[in-house]
Amino acid sequence: MAKSVSSLSTLELIAEINRRRQQQLPRLKEQAAKIEKQLSAINAQIAELSGIAPAAPQTRGKAKKKAAAKSKAAPAKGGDKRPHNKISLADAILAVLTKDNPMNARQIIAAVKKNGYKTKSDNFETIVYQTLAREKKRIAKASRGHYVLKG
Repeated sequence: MAKSVSSLSTLELIAEINRRRQQQLPRLKEQAAKIEKQLSAINAQIAELSGIAPAAPQTRGKAKKKAAAKSKAAPAKGGDKRPHNKISLADAILAVLTKDNPMNARQIIAAVKKNGYKTKSDNFETIVYQTLAREKKRIAKASRGHYVLKG
């Protein structure tokens, strides 16, 4: 039986609002793409009639800020590249956890690094905690600060 709006908790209301917003996204993205295509065709016609090359489409939002920041940023340090791993941190953590043996974050970090995961992060322990919190579907808390595979 469906709950009435008055019987829903605040978290349930927020989740429902977010779910409905997510349902609207594909349709809005399609509309935006269609309008951008039409605008591109109109700009091409204007350029053809005026003899001027069409203007490049303007970037919006984050892409614009990112492009501006990239042009102002200092050149990258030579040889100070971020290491690239073959698997994600979440997958590396899942590879070292078991259902029977609870591990704390430091043990997980040691095991992940022993298995070949590379990082230059100064706050890798924090990143591991964030990953553990994000992977609630696959990782369970055995006790305070100790984690196991869900099963």
